[in-house]
Amino acid sequence: MLQQVLAYVVQLVSFSRVNLSGSSLADLLVAVCQLAIFDDRAVVESCVGVLDAVVRFGAVPPAALCVCVRAMCSAITMKGLVTGVWGVVDRLVRSSQANSFMCCLTDIVKAGKENERIGREVSIIRGAVYLLGVVGWTSP
Repeated sequence: MLQQVLAYVVQLVSFSRVNLSGSSLADLLVAVCQLAIFDDRAVVESCVGVLDAVVRFGAVPPAALCVCVRAMCSAITMKGLVTGVWGVVDRLVRSSQANSFMCCLTDIVKAGKENERIGREVSIIRGAVYLLGVVGWTSP
């Protein structure tokens, strides 16, 4: 059921982007990304689809960008999701939000270095380090 709701959100974002204001889109993305961080693979894949639609047909509101980056860092460590997440990352890096995206990644790594009890966030930090390396090598 949750995947169907997220598929509907993808269609909503894709075909009626004009109707979503910045704050409502930011709230929607924060909710979607909170699902993506520690949920099962099918839900995370649907969340990546929502992120892809938002980045492809518009832009991530600044208020939701770091939450979205955390979700992508977590998702890229899941088997089978690398290609989908990389598509979103590639579009973000080639957009006007590239600098903010990179700042969010470095903030995740810094917070992980300073926090001795990272627990559940190991996959997020691992994903951030991976994305920093890949973006650094592949971006023009």
